[in-house]
Amino acid sequence: MKDLDLLRQVLGRKKVDWLGYSGGTWMGAYFATYFPKSLDKIVLDSNAAFTGPWQPVFDDWGMGFERRFRVDFTPWVAKYDSIYHLGKTGEEVRQTYERTRAKLAQQPVTLPEGTYNAVRLDLLLFQGQYSKHSFDSVARKFAELAGVVPTGLKAQASYPDASNGTLYSIICNDTPFHGGRRYLERDAVQDGAKWPLMGYYQIMGPCAYWDRPNVQLKHPNGSGVDSTLMVQSVRDPATPLEGAQRAHQSFRNSKMLTVQDEGDHGIYGLDNACVNDVVERYLVDRVNPTSDSTCPGVPLPEPGQQQAGVLEQARELAVRVGW
Repeated sequence: MKDLDLLRQVLGRKKVDWLGYSGGTWMGAYFATYFPKSLDKIVLDSNAAFTGPWQPVFDDWGMGFERRFRVDFTPWVAKYDSIYHLGKTGEEVRQTYERTRAKLAQQPVTLPEGTYNAVRLDLLLFQGQYSKHSFDSVARKFAELAGVVPTGLKAQASYPDASNGTLYSIICNDTPFHGGRRYLERDAVQDGAKWPLMGYYQIMGPCAYWDRPNVQLKHPNGSGVDSTLMVQSVRDPATPLEGAQRAHQSFRNSKMLTVQDEGDHGIYGLDNACVNDVVERYLVDRVNPTSDSTCPGVPLPEPGQQQAGVLEQARELAVRVGW
């Protein structure tokens, strides 16, 4: 935080604005807590539950990814069964996933970009839930692994392995982690039964063994902050609505723009004109919102539709490091 405020001083600015996505909402909330007079307009998009510890944020992942997977992804794949041949209903697609996962657990498959086992299939589907524009490429790779050749399929390259060092140095150091190995085992069984896609995974598991320094950060509550605009989709998998609402309720002078019938992680600056208008009225025209508001989401694309741009590329990089 001190480094960021030093950068503000070097730039000769009395105040700066903040636009943060995902983990950037956490950083923005803490920057506002330590240097509330240094910030003017604050936009937090796809919000971690930044008024509490990290642990509940990742505890919500099983729920968030399962909801996105079942409500958006599998019905969309089923709608285009003539292309992917993975099932004519969302439940049939989900059952194909279960069968494919069991097959890969018994016999991994090596493709030009690497070897796929059950865990890598999970990670493929996990990464695909962040953006609706990933659905097509993920569904095609899923179909390839299921032993089906989709119409017009070309081999899709997957992400290379990415270092998680930065991720764990933040989430294991910033706030305490409660529980040891037995807790992790019990929690995995409980969450996995409810949310099998990601519930079995203990994303914060390494924090149970972390030699954490005695870090005592201030508690973000919005004190001294003039205004904050939070943008949140209702089916965001990585930073679910429930956590964002908790943060909103506890962060003074915040207003939330809720994007209905939407599950993308990262909304502003992409293809939602309503969201862009609301945010830019605040960020560009300098008009503070007076109440919470809503925007409609963007419909799911047809297979083959792509979205390009700097922010989409940034979102892909964020997915690679687990945000």
